[in-house]
Amino acid sequence: MNRGSKTTIENLKAGDRFYKESDKKKQVWEITGEFEPAGQGKGFYYAYCLKDGGNPKYPDKLKSTLPVIFLRHK
Repeated sequence: MNRGSKTTIENLKAGDRFYKESDKKKQVWEITGEFEPAGQGKGFYYAYCLKDGGNPKYPDKLKSTLPVIFLRHK
């Protein structure tokens, strides 16, 4: 995947960095790779914001269908 590609969280791997497509501040997030299934093939992925160093101990839950802009592999 190339830098700046539009995709969804479900297409990313652990350690990938991205920002939300709708975010005007373009805050960088990193995906942990943990997945929590939900009904009907949709689930949630965990990621944490790297603002102020980020805290991988307490990641946020993001929908797998959330549109994001890929930045890089870690």
